[in-house]
Amino acid sequence: MEGFNSPKGLIAAPITPFRQDGNLDIPGLERLLARLIKSSQGLFLASPGAGEGISLSTEQLAALLETAMSAVKARIPIFMWVTRRTAPDTRQTVETLGRIVEKNAYGGQVFWVDCPLIYHSNRGLVDNYKDLWAGKHLPLMLYNDPSLVQELTRHFKRKNIRTAILSELAEYNGIAGIIFHGNLERVYNYAKATVKAKDFFIYEGEEEQFLDHPGLAGVVSAGANLMPEIWGKVTSFCLEISAENTMYPDLLMQIWKMGSTLRELLDCYKRDPAHVIKAFLAKAGFIESPYCLNSPKTELSDIVARLEEVMTHGDYLP
Repeated sequence: MEGFNSPKGLIAAPITPFRQDGNLDIPGLERLLARLIKSSQGLFLASPGAGEGISLSTEQLAALLETAMSAVKARIPIFMWVTRRTAPDTRQTVETLGRIVEKNAYGGQVFWVDCPLIYHSNRGLVDNYKDLWAGKHLPLMLYNDPSLVQELTRHFKRKNIRTAILSELAEYNGIAGIIFHGNLERVYNYAKATVKAKDFFIYEGEEEQFLDHPGLAGVVSAGANLMPEIWGKVTSFCLEISAENTMYPDLLMQIWKMGSTLRELLDCYKRDPAHVIKAFLAKAGFIESPYCLNSPKTELSDIVARLEEVMTHGDYLP
């Protein structure tokens, strides 16, 4: 399989900031990306959770990508959510966004993130990709999240990509890896099934699971919106990719304290990352408004107050 220089480490999943009128908050997004770039090895735009990618229109995705390319300037890879409710709509979105990349002559790496079980069953999935992508606008990054598939699609029997299917997909020229949500047994089986595809990376999509069992190629983190430097240091240490690991004797204690703070933070936002993180960042004046495309899943005032307490205690306010 062709190598795509997939990053290893922290993949930050930025929120998608809006003005109160529903238009993209471009200055807020630029400030956020400038902060995330310093500590991240990749950016996952329009993620289904923090980035509200399921609810964004193709036009909103295009504006998000164009702004991000201008801000990132090819310094780190961009992961871009493209999944729609049908295969033809997904194809159209990729073609639209691919033209934007080409028009801007963007020199950086862009991975198209696709959750195929939203619009296609496991049966015939390999052939689906051969037809859907046909060598255009590669590379592709798969997305496996049984909870998301359960929420959006009830007519498919399976909510996870089958291990045998993933083994085939990993060998397909153009698929660079997968962002994984699910239990440890399944990710272990995925790792075994793709071991021969040496350039196929598996990223942990659940922050809590990564903190408990660090490994794989890295972690996708919504919490990086709040504490990018801390998430960057903890991820780097866990994956043993930083020479800093041997620089001072009390590093283990510092990493343990950082990890404890990240867990406190995660308890605040994990049930509704977009609303909670936006509410905090808007109150701090970092983005223009807390506007989200959907209604909040829980009462926010007490959660944001607790989040402020954790952030202030650690002196991590943006």
